[in-house]
Amino acid sequence: MPTIVTPSQADTVLEVNRANAIKQAVSKVKAKKPLTKAEVELLQIIAYSAEQGGDPNITEVSTVVDLAAALGVSRRSIGNWRKMPDAPEPKSNGKHDVVAWRKFLHDHHLDGSSPGDEEGLKVRKLLAEVNEREFRLSVRKGEYIRKDMVREAWLSRCGRVVNLLRAKFEKEMPPQLVGLDAPSIQEALSAAIDAVLQELHEGKGDSLTP
Repeated sequence: MPTIVTPSQADTVLEVNRANAIKQAVSKVKAKKPLTKAEVELLQIIAYSAEQGGDPNITEVSTVVDLAAALGVSRRSIGNWRKMPDAPEPKSNGKHDVVAWRKFLHDHHLDGSSPGDEEGLKVRKLLAEVNEREFRLSVRKGEYIRKDMVREAWLSRCGRVVNLLRAKFEKEMPPQLVGLDAPSIQEALSAAIDAVLQELHEGKGDSLTP
């Protein structure tokens, strides 16, 4: 026969599992190991709940009254937010997804700025450390470029444009255009422009050329 688990036992198991997951995430951050997507989402849920003054253990409720209590807001606020086009819809069983609502409030900056509890503060610190570590890793991979490097490359490219245009249209082109009719001049000028664009596209000497 299948094992029958009472609601109380299920809550206890879920709480133990959640506590273990948080401990594991903290240990991985301290060891400078990357977190899984599920671990990051768990920390985000706790952080969102702490910011809103709600209970992070509540993930599903039956009524709007309970939803407002779980989120730490008023029923009137819930009523107004439900009119927004991307507000979370009730589940097929009629219950409200508290986790989805917490994320919705956070994404729309509706969660206020009230201070969270000690656990929430620790979680936000962990998330900040994770985000900073991922950013530094992206920089090492070359996914980001410093602003001064971009500025230097842009100024260098602009200087090359000016020099190329002057060389083409002040020195090379005038002797070539002498005696030509209008269509021939137009064709020669078009070819000169194409040559300048081609040279710029090849990006000779430019380290930031794609």
